[in-house]
Amino acid sequence: MAKDRLVITDLELKDPLCRYFNYKNIEFDILPTEYDVPLVDILADKIKGKSDVVLILGINKKSNGFPPSTKQLYEQVSVYNDFRKLRQDITLIIYNEFDVMLDLIVNRQTDFGFSTWLNDLKPLILVDGRMGVNLRNDYKDCKFVELSMPFLQYKTTYPELSTEKNHKPTIDYLCLMADKTKRPFRRLLNEKIIANGIQNHMIYSFKEKIEGFFDDLRNCFSQRVVDGLHWKDGFPSIDYYNQTNLELSAETLCSDHDETFFITEKTTKPIAMKHPFMILSNKDFLKNLRDLGFKTFHEHIDESYDTEPMVAKRVEIIVKNLIELRGQTHKLYTDTQTIRDYNHLHLQHQAGEWRTKFWRTMDEIWRNI
Repeated sequence: MAKDRLVITDLELKDPLCRYFNYKNIEFDILPTEYDVPLVDILADKIKGKSDVVLILGINKKSNGFPPSTKQLYEQVSVYNDFRKLRQDITLIIYNEFDVMLDLIVNRQTDFGFSTWLNDLKPLILVDGRMGVNLRNDYKDCKFVELSMPFLQYKTTYPELSTEKNHKPTIDYLCLMADKTKRPFRRLLNEKIIANGIQNHMIYSFKEKIEGFFDDLRNCFSQRVVDGLHWKDGFPSIDYYNQTNLELSAETLCSDHDETFFITEKTTKPIAMKHPFMILSNKDFLKNLRDLGFKTFHEHIDESYDTEPMVAKRVEIIVKNLIELRGQTHKLYTDTQTIRDYNHLHLQHQAGEWRTKFWRTMDEIWRNI
């Protein structure tokens, strides 16, 4: 890297990319979180006279509640500077540790102007999954690099909690879903579950994420543990896994004719807790999971839903499985022990390799910009 390269970012110091920069002795300048002038004016002043500038910006909300820097550059007006002109003299990278692809999709649906503006800037976007054709077409002028999936890090998985599992099942299924308007596939699944009375064979929840949403964790862990969690979503409720034999997870992404692959805690929790699972997500989700080295349960469950391009058909097959497996899931649990043990070990292998893969990818990027 040239000694006179200027790296500017809006990342927080705890981000894995900042850690990478620190260990590699790459100096970087962090943008202020509060300012009285348009952000583009601050940038223009910082890069004045510099010939090699790398700007790394996020597209989702910062932890301090401020809008992402990219949105501010899009929305704020300056009488002195135009970010599109500044962009010609800098290398622009879009990066967040989590949810980059989700934010790209949501912005395309809710703020078409911003998405078009971002695409016109032609940035390098570091994504946290595998891009589907639809997403690539939506941002056709951008260049993408796929990073190691952040939800496979140790800090977002808890494989050690499986040692606390004392499996004494009294019910077939576990299914916990947050009701969000931007997840219509979950509402469809809920309708089919209720229509067929399957909720009577489940530990089941379908509700808005409001105060008290994680109260179940207090049944498993002390107040000290719960209060110390930086992110409650990924923490499994062990009691629920003790009482059930199979988890049905409704992932974050699920739509017709889309094969974008994005893993969250909804997938890693049953693996960490050594549970069989079915997962409602985009087409080929299970195939992509197997490509990462995990095993699925096609020898025990009809997983043909994974190849269906239409959400409704995926839901239909999953619900049919739930109906047919009622009362037989304990045998399923017993028969799948080898797969469950393997997946649990492989999750830890993936988590152990995560940082190394991240650094190698960043080495390659840094050599070529």
